[in-house]
Amino acid sequence: MQALNNGDLEPTERQKKKAIELLEAFLKELREIRILDPACGSGNFLYVTLDLLKGLESEVLKRLADVAGAEQMRLDIDQVNPSQFLGIEINPRAAAIADLVIWIGYLQWHFRRFGDLPPVEPVLREYKNIQQGDAVLEYDPVVDSWQKPEWEKADYIVSNPPFIGTKKVKKVYGENYINTLRSVYQDLPATIDYVMYW
Repeated sequence: MQALNNGDLEPTERQKKKAIELLEAFLKELREIRILDPACGSGNFLYVTLDLLKGLESEVLKRLADVAGAEQMRLDIDQVNPSQFLGIEINPRAAAIADLVIWIGYLQWHFRRFGDLPPVEPVLREYKNIQQGDAVLEYDPVVDSWQKPEWEKADYIVSNPPFIGTKKVKKVYGENYINTLRSVYQDLPATIDYVMYW
């Protein structure tokens, strides 16, 4: 380190290079994180998570600009983007809205960062990352039986599944559904709240 006039120490080129490598490695890791909401509704939790990750990405890019001495303004899909946000939603309309909500959040960040510069074409991509279906019970016609669905692999889960007590759950979902659910999840007590199946 070299002393500056005000007594602060300036990092050497080697230290700057190491800092840039660490920041870029963190940025790469951030851009590979996968987030799942298995009860995503219209996508509010995913939207908030996207907003937080984009905020963190922005902070890292600012720090990179400080260290490297030039702002990192790359206009490409290689950034925190909608493909990283996965959802499962039983309501088909809500699932379609969730997909749109994630894109709205992403495009809001794009225009905050790049102003009037249009996004990379095509503006919207079909990642099929919001699945319409039941997150806790699935019928498999091949083996003609009900089973636990396979969730897509994710690094983190953010969710607010339905909180319905054992006294009300049969009234809400019907006796057949709840009996089937309990037969598939035999390792869980029948007295648990519906949310516990998540």
